[in-house]
Amino acid sequence: MITKEFVFNTDVELVKGMKELGMVYEDILYTLKHEKPHLDKARELGYEAKYRIKFEIENDGLEVVVAYSGHVDINCNGKDINPKHLREIALATPNPSHRDLLISEFAEEILKK
Repeated sequence: MITKEFVFNTDVELVKGMKELGMVYEDILYTLKHEKPHLDKARELGYEAKYRIKFEIENDGLEVVVAYSGHVDINCNGKDINPKHLREIALATPNPSHRDLLISEFAEEILKK
């Protein structure tokens, strides 16, 4: 299995990049709707943030995408992120994922690592 990652700075770059990567419309729309509130909240709180798409690819002569995930990367510019901010960012989306809920619940522990 091969992992490939792509980083995008804006909503337009994300959509264009996912289209160029051959993603279907429904996946692009879902990713944008879910990740945009995280990105917007991080930026509102003063952090630099970017979209990251991660692909897991099975390669047995043909490349087939097995799974993909969308993320928001937060750059704290060398400062510690506030646990309260991490909770706000994780819960910014209307339908938080299981991972978002875990991040919110364990923000202090995550940030100690």
